Amino acid sequence: MSYADICPPMVAARIAEADTRSYDSRNLITWVEENSDRQCAVAALEAVAGRIGPDSDLAVIDLFCNAVASYARMLDDAQKAAIREAYLRIPYNPAISFNYFLGLRNTGIDIRDRLKGKVGIDWSFESPRRNAQTWDYYLYLARLGEPGALEALADKIAATDSGNDVTLLLMSLNELPGPEVTAVLERYGDDARTADGVSGPGLPISQNVAIMLALRGN
Repeated sequence: MSYADICPPMVAARIAEADTRSYDSRNLITWVEENSDRQCAVAALEAVAGRIGPDSDLAVIDLFCNAVASYARMLDDAQKAAIREAYLRIPYNPAISFNYFLGLRNTGIDIRDRLKGKVGIDWSFESPRRNAQTWDYYLYLARLGEPGALEALADKIAATDSGNDVTLLLMSLNELPGPEVTAVLERYGDDARTADGVSGPGLPISQNVAIMLALRGN
């Protein structure tokens, strides 16, 4: 069913008039859920997927990818197919690499062939939240089981000196499932380096890792 069948008339009208080329449409999916429900929001996401393209505003694309990640578990095969087509129309932009790859990662949508040679590889970043398109890309590759991807992520962590940066990288890596990821985390079970606290040293890496391992399903 389309959003017109699922959503309240006022909400359906707002979805119908949304223009992905306009910055003002960036928060459409959030607004839809706030004014209806998650089922309507997913229908709106599918509708937006059909309109997203190279001329769409970058903020609209960024938050579209974020919504894809948020609703990933609710998407059926047809909706994922529509979102995959949307991704194929979107030019890759490193400025939105976090949400871009998060959406792909959470849905398991495979567009690796399309991305080859389009992501600049530079492992010199420190935090996984600052200029870390390489990290975002390799998390995605590792999620899809790309040979060597997890090893590259593990090598980056091993080459990082700052306890705070190692902690942030491990926390990001912990978002991936699988016993191979668990094995990488376990390497830091005795690491005494500390993360940054609010006013001084925070928890040792070993304690943060213990928390992560306790909450993992493998």
